[in-house]
Amino acid sequence: MHDLYIIHHIQVIIYFNSYVTARWTSDNRQIARLCHMYPTKSEITPLTTDLMSQIKANGPISIASYMRQVLTGPMGGYYMNSDVFGSKGDFTTSPEINQMFGELVGIWLYYQWMQTQPRSQAQIIELGPGRGTLSADMLRTMGQFRNLKEDLSLHLVELSPKLSQIQEETICKYNTEVAASVKELDVKPAGCYKALITNDGIPIFWYYNLEDVPNNEYSMIVANEFFDALPIHQFRRANGNWSEVMIDVDEGNGEHHLKFALAPRPTLHAKLYTKDVMFAKNCKTKDVIEVCPDSVITCKEIANRLQRHGGCALVIDYGDFGTGSDTIRAFRKHKQVHVLDAPGTADLTADVDFAFIKRSIESNDGKVKFYGPIPQGHFLLQMGIQARLKALIKDLGNSQKNDLLSAYDMLVNPNKMGLRFKVACMVYPGSDKPPAFGENK
Repeated sequence: MHDLYIIHHIQVIIYFNSYVTARWTSDNRQIARLCHMYPTKSEITPLTTDLMSQIKANGPISIASYMRQVLTGPMGGYYMNSDVFGSKGDFTTSPEINQMFGELVGIWLYYQWMQTQPRSQAQIIELGPGRGTLSADMLRTMGQFRNLKEDLSLHLVELSPKLSQIQEETICKYNTEVAASVKELDVKPAGCYKALITNDGIPIFWYYNLEDVPNNEYSMIVANEFFDALPIHQFRRANGNWSEVMIDVDEGNGEHHLKFALAPRPTLHAKLYTKDVMFAKNCKTKDVIEVCPDSVITCKEIANRLQRHGGCALVIDYGDFGTGSDTIRAFRKHKQVHVLDAPGTADLTADVDFAFIKRSIESNDGKVKFYGPIPQGHFLLQMGIQARLKALIKDLGNSQKNDLLSAYDMLVNPNKMGLRFKVACMVYPGSDKPPAFGENK
């Protein structure tokens, strides 16, 4: 009996010491966090809470699911409710730097239209139009050609209510002086959620999906920094096997509320894509591979559209020709941050695999031709940006000249955007040498 008492007493002491140790550790971690001695968790946003609830209920999610919810989801999606572009936003695109970019894109489209037996009607389609700056510059340039302007329309594929409003203001120059001349169209195509006609008489339509845009005219499609925001699946080689990278809740002492984790068993996407021919080719030289299914869907829709009524497409984005690996990243206030830091408050992006796009286009039966990618700087120089620079700069003051020269340098300098960003095009009927591209690669 006495021995049992001693054993019980020892157990109580051990339990008490364990409790005190655990409590001491917990309390001291809290004190350390308050004193910035121990890493704190990143900001918990409403979207973070929602994602954590989803994962706890249904298990880890793919990076593609995470990107889709973070960028365009209704629960605090990054693009849905704010203007994220320009110096006051999180990143700056080429059209926001200077008008020359959009003007030369417009010239390229017009030249291609003229080369392929121009029809009486043509439509410009921009995917992910941002603030509408590129479309505004293209319309202003292409509107100077009377043979095209009279039957030209603009179609914008945009999910964000906030950005569609900004696009309306940018393209239509919507202010008190011209508001009366910007009219809403009474008749909208099926799938169109907003339709206006500009002061110049050019109709503009907004859609949520490319598939909703009417497919009965010659189409000139532009995608500037569109494909990089499409959701990707990532696969990592571990112990000789390929596993999909998932996102799970981090209940430990990690820096963020979420964490990356390898799927414990093959996912549906892993089974599907690791058997792909291009995947097999890439896996010989890489330990991390990213696949973007949405880019395939978009490319096939573009190819079908061009084949049906003719047209061309221009893709401008940063990326590579099948050499990229672990490229997903996040940007906030023009600085790179962790992908899992405060979901919904930073832009997510992954390099575009132009080889993957080329294969998607040509797998349609090869009638639509793919050219590029070529460096953005080369494209702009071939399209005459230097001549345009000289025309713009001659009547400017010193301060404005310096701003223009700085913008020119940013767009074409290989150490800036000139080499980092690439340009590719798709054409049908095929032209041997689309402007700036030369021989088919």
